[in-house]
Amino acid sequence: MQRIISSLFLGIALAVLSCSTGATHPLHTDAEATEPLQLTILHINDHHSHLDSEEIILELETAPGKREDITVAMGGFPRITAAIHEVEKKSANVLTIHSGDATTGDLYYTLSEGRADADLMNTVCFDTLTLGNHEFDHTDAGLKKFIGFLHDGTCTTKVLSANVRFGPQSPMARTNPTDAVQGAVVLERQGRKIGVIGLTVAGKTLRSSRPDKGTTLIDETAAAQAEIDRLQQQGINTIILATHIGYKADLALAARLSGVDVIVGGDSHSLLGPNALKTYGISTEGPYPTQSADRDGKPVCIAQAWQYGYVLGELQVSFDAHGEVTRCDGTPWLLIGDTFTRTGSKPQLSAQETASIRADIADSGVLRITQPDATAAAVLAPYKKNKNKLGAKVIATADVPLCLRRVPGTKRDRSRSSLGDLCNQDDRVIAHGGDLQQIVAEAFLQEGRAYFNADISIQNGGGVRADLRSGDITVQDIYTVLPFKNTL
Repeated sequence: MQRIISSLFLGIALAVLSCSTGATHPLHTDAEATEPLQLTILHINDHHSHLDSEEIILELETAPGKREDITVAMGGFPRITAAIHEVEKKSANVLTIHSGDATTGDLYYTLSEGRADADLMNTVCFDTLTLGNHEFDHTDAGLKKFIGFLHDGTCTTKVLSANVRFGPQSPMARTNPTDAVQGAVVLERQGRKIGVIGLTVAGKTLRSSRPDKGTTLIDETAAAQAEIDRLQQQGINTIILATHIGYKADLALAARLSGVDVIVGGDSHSLLGPNALKTYGISTEGPYPTQSADRDGKPVCIAQAWQYGYVLGELQVSFDAHGEVTRCDGTPWLLIGDTFTRTGSKPQLSAQETASIRADIADSGVLRITQPDATAAAVLAPYKKNKNKLGAKVIATADVPLCLRRVPGTKRDRSRSSLGDLCNQDDRVIAHGGDLQQIVAEAFLQEGRAYFNADISIQNGGGVRADLRSGDITVQDIYTVLPFKNTL
C-alpha cells in the first residue's frame, strides 16, 4: 500500500472537434418548413481524452442459461468514428453532437494539450461541441488553443455555450469569428431550421476549473430561455439543448423552460438505457431516452451517452409540421470488440461458447460489435506511440482491485466504475466510497506533512478519475487516476 500511495502522488504535479459533413444549404423560409421531420441525433459526451479502447467485464451467455464474466474491449475513438459513419449511412437527417468534456483525463491530453482529441474528433466532424467544465482546466488560453486545434483543417465544428461570458482581457475575447464560442447555432435538415443551444455547468466550472479572472458563467436556466426566445422570434420552433450540466440537472431544467424539444446532455457520466443491461452486469441511471415535459406540459426528450467513448447515443426524434415532438426513442450503443476472454483460471473459450456469446450480443439490442475505423486509427497511431512509451513504465503493484466511487450510497454514482458491478455493487464501496479516493487523500496527507506539517487531508471525490485492476500499476494508470495539473 505504501508503494501505491507514493506512486499515486507522482501524478499530482502532472496532469473537440467537428464539422458538418453534409452539404451547406440555404435556409428556407418558415412557410416551407411544413412537413414532419424525422431527426437522428448521434451524440457522445465526456470522452475525456480516452482515445484508446479499454477492457470491461460483461456477463455474457456462454451456454443456454449460463452467464460468465467475459473481458472484452469497449470504446476507443476509432470505434466512435466507425459507428457514427455506419449509422449515418442509413439515416437521412443526422445531427452529430458532442456535449462537452472532450479533454483532460488521459496521457493523450497531457502530451498533446488537446491536439490528439481534436484530430480524432475531426475524423467525425461533429456539428456542435458544447464547452464542458474541463475545457477550462488550463485557463482561457488553453481553451483557445484547443479550439484552434479543432479548426486547424477542413472541419468547422460550432463551439457552443450560451451562459459563458468571457472577460475583456480573456484571449477568447479576441478570437477570430470562426473560432468564437456561440450561444446557439441554426442548422438545417430537410428544409427545417433547427436551433442548437449550448450550456455549460456554471458553479462547478467557476469553483473547480480555471477560467480566467473576469470570465464568468451566468445562470443556466436564464441563458437557455433567452436563447430559446431569440430563436423563436426568428421563427425557429425546433429547439435542441446540448448541455453539460448533468442528467438530474437536465430533468430539472426541462421543467423550468418553455419551448425546448430535446436535451442532449453530459457532465454526470450517466449511462441511460434499458433495465436489461443489468443482465450484462451494468447498472443504468435512467431510461434512454428519458421522456419529460417542459413547463407548458409539452414533451421533452432527454439523452446522455455515459463516458469515455464507451457509448454512441442514437436518438430518434419525430417532429410534426409545427416543431412539436411526436415520438422519441433510440439506442445507447455500447461499442465493443469481437475478442472475448473468460476471466479466471480458464480464459480460453470454445468455438461453441464464442458463438453463444455472439448470439447473446446480437440479441441484446444495445451491445454493438464495432471494428475501429481505419482512418481514425491511423490518425491516432503517432500519438499512441508517444503515449505508450511513457505510459508503459511499471511503478507499483496492487494486490486487489482499487475501486472508484465518488459518492457513497446507492442513489448516485452507480455506474462510473470501469470494473462494472465488481465495484458498483460492492457493499463496502457503497457504504464508504472509493478505495482510490481514500488512498489519494492519504498520499496528499503524507506529502503535506513532509512539506508543511499538514494535519488533515480532504480530497474531492471527482478529482480521482478511474479505478485500478489488481496487478501492475503504470505511469499511464497514474495519469488516468490523477490527470489534472493541480499543485498541492
